[in-house]
Amino acid sequence: MARLSLAISLLVFLAVVGCAVETDSELRGTCSLSCSEAKAPGAEYEIVPLLPDDATEVSMSCSAPFRAENTRVLPLNKPLQVKYLVYELVPDFGSRPLDPREDPDGATPPDNKNGSGLIERIPRGGIGFEPVLFGAMATENTNPEIFDSKNNTVSSGKFDGVVTPRSEWCSDTCGVMTYEFWPVCIEGAENGVIASLAAGAAFIKKTWKFTISNEEN
Repeated sequence: MARLSLAISLLVFLAVVGCAVETDSELRGTCSLSCSEAKAPGAEYEIVPLLPDDATEVSMSCSAPFRAENTRVLPLNKPLQVKYLVYELVPDFGSRPLDPREDPDGATPPDNKNGSGLIERIPRGGIGFEPVLFGAMATENTNPEIFDSKNNTVSSGKFDGVVTPRSEWCSDTCGVMTYEFWPVCIEGAENGVIASLAAGAAFIKKTWKFTISNEEN
């Protein structure tokens, strides 16, 4: 029950925070998505998971009708969703762009008078990304545009289980990157899943991690 409460709390948090950040669009307070001119970020960008209270891991239970002989792995009843927020690190006047790798804890230097540190982290829209997944996925539930049904494989070999179409692989005007993926429930075992992403030279700070346990385990 505690795991269920955590999952519900996360969903409520993500629904609220999705458009709670400042937008760089003309229509302040709205979050719209257009990836037609998405660009790759440079090293002055940082990407962080949208998680409450700096949480990094989510545990959940799953159940599946393991009825047929040799059927021990089945898809969850719905895909999971992850959200990341992309920031541009804006340096003080006269200083060079800041690489977040030099500031791994995200701490802003207290003295910016000499142009030695950043003054703002600004969410940016139109930043392209690719999903990066590790774990057991439901290949058959992969988005049709990247799934080769004839050979029952994912065409690129690296987007197994991704549900979100390529046309949505970028940040919205609030800087939020969202994608969905479909993992599996394994009879009598746990499925550990890491749901990260790749985006140009941007620094990816932490990732979503899921532990999916079969209820009958």
